Amino acid sequence: MSESLETASCVQARELVVPVQTLPTELVVTGTPRAGSVTLGRFGEIEVGVWEHSAGASTDSEVDEVFIVIDGCATIEFITPPAPTMTVSVGDIVRLAAGMQTRWTINERLRKVYLIAADEHRAE
Repeated sequence: MSESLETASCVQARELVVPVQTLPTELVVTGTPRAGSVTLGRFGEIEVGVWEHSAGASTDSEVDEVFIVIDGCATIEFITPPAPTMTVSVGDIVRLAAGMQTRWTINERLRKVYLIAADEHRAE
């Protein structure tokens, strides 16, 4: 972790270096998306971090999470359980539930600040 969110501190989440890696082929729908995250720390039992995904489309199995989009935009399709497709962009706050199966389509880099239960595991 190159940055941390300590008491009375500030992290420039839009400027933070987030190491990304190519997603496993079984998750890729189109393109050659890369994704990664940086954990900034904990707030009580909540892990706070920054997640990034490059252009492309991929599937994901979600964790219990709230996130705020801070850069880019994406279309999120809800495969299981079915729900209306949504387009998210800067300033949107989204709630996902553990086990949801989603398809993310991203035209340019998407970056979000996420909050998850500290015992959840965030897949890259």
